[in-house]
Amino acid sequence: MQALRDIRLPRKEQVRRAFFETLPDGRVLYSPYGLDNYLLRTRYVVSEEAVDRIVEVMGRASYAATAVTAALFLGAAACILLYGDAFIDAMAKVGWIVIPAVMVVGAWPVYGSGWLTLRLTGPFPKGPDRTLAEFAAGREKAFGSRWALWIVTAIFVGGLCADVWVAVKAMNRGNVAVGLSLLAPVAGIVPVLLILPIVRRARKLSAENEKLERIVGERTQQLQELNRTLEQRVSDQVRDIERLGQLKHFFSAPVAEMILDGKGFDPAKVHRRELTAVSLDLRGFTAFSETSEPEEVITVLRLYHAELGIQVNRHQATLEHFAGDGVMLFFNDPIEVEDHPHRALELAVALRDAMRPHLDEWRSHGFDIGLGVGIATGYATIGAVGYEGRWEYAAIGTVCNLAARLCAEAKDGQVIVSKRFMARVGDAATFEALGERPLKGLARPVAMFNVVGLGAEAPAVA
Repeated sequence: MQALRDIRLPRKEQVRRAFFETLPDGRVLYSPYGLDNYLLRTRYVVSEEAVDRIVEVMGRASYAATAVTAALFLGAAACILLYGDAFIDAMAKVGWIVIPAVMVVGAWPVYGSGWLTLRLTGPFPKGPDRTLAEFAAGREKAFGSRWALWIVTAIFVGGLCADVWVAVKAMNRGNVAVGLSLLAPVAGIVPVLLILPIVRRARKLSAENEKLERIVGERTQQLQELNRTLEQRVSDQVRDIERLGQLKHFFSAPVAEMILDGKGFDPAKVHRRELTAVSLDLRGFTAFSETSEPEEVITVLRLYHAELGIQVNRHQATLEHFAGDGVMLFFNDPIEVEDHPHRALELAVALRDAMRPHLDEWRSHGFDIGLGVGIATGYATIGAVGYEGRWEYAAIGTVCNLAARLCAEAKDGQVIVSKRFMARVGDAATFEALGERPLKGLARPVAMFNVVGLGAEAPAVA
């Protein structure tokens, strides 16, 4: 039923759809019917103001043209079907010229109305010509739907079949001229009907091509955006690597990486946390540096710091500072770890074992150097200290002082720890009780324990 409604006499919307189109650049094209524009090939550029006037004039003309054309078509079809023999006899008398005359009379209201509309509303500048595929698409829009187009086509083909039937019948009766005159329109219309499938196929291929071009365009834009994003990411990563290299000159690697990531970590923000502090020092280094050449001192420090750096990175320790042979490390900030006392213990023992061959070699050269370590667990205040251009991530508190004092008490090869640290480690190591000793800066004597080795034996507490 929708198809039948769509083939009613032309409405304004149908006229707009059939004869007007808007190009991507905003121009409006008008394709008027005319005796000189049978396939609507010629198109004119019109303004938006002229569109309504053209539609109004064309609508009035189209109503009249459609009525005349329908009356002529239905009258001719009725004569052919009801009075075939009489029609043939009449055609034989008046001659074959009547057929072209009827075609001209039937076509004039349609094409003449378009020609008249253009003369009444124009003139307009010419635009790009219409292709055959665009003409077929326009006819489909004019009828309102594809079904409406096929219904009209079927009616038209039916009329042609009736025309052929009468022509054959006339020639069988000897009226060859009448038969040929009836077949003349068919000879001109059949090629058009045969080319319609090609036109529809071309339209389909054109639509697919436009779709592919649109997809390619979208993909190209996406690739361009990805390239821009990739370039930006590479640039950001290069800048981050450069910043990380600069930050590592002032902070330890874990602190520098957390600053660079920006994951809510602010080194300037002071906070309080439990941590395990580790203080290291080379025994006899002061006397060694006084009696040795500077090159020898630098060589010893470089070997010592190289081994220290390996263990710091392996156990994720935070390097607070080092001054010559003195080093202060701590665990559990800024990277939080639950087993920070165990990690400190493992680092101290691993460094002690790694330094033993170097210490033996130095002694063979007459350098009396050893390694002492002090470890303590407790709370400290942590944050960045320093000045513009030179900052250090430092821990301030008794726990750091205690670790430094324990380190000062340690002899070569000793790892001296506090009682609180030993309790946190438990049976992860074997300890030797060294008793209580007064330490500088601390009000009370401190119980000290030496780490004999890693093992499962119960600690000996004095």
